[in-house]
Amino acid sequence: MNEELTIADVVAAKRIKFQDNDGGIRYASPMGFSEEEEMIVIAPEDTPAGEWEQIELGQVLELEQYA
Repeated sequence: MNEELTIADVVAAKRIKFQDNDGGIRYASPMGFSEEEEMIVIAPEDTPAGEWEQIELGQVLELEQYA
């Protein structure tokens, strides 16, 4: 992961590649940031629509930006 990556970069991305808590690699759409819990809110591609998860900035591996 790019050490200079910011929460704003992640939230503005189209899609992210991240490492889940079990060490697996997954993809998701960033949905926002929970200031209360200091976590990035995501909609993983491998879960049903409407099921969101939260991850830490350090779990983000890559960003796919809008063109």
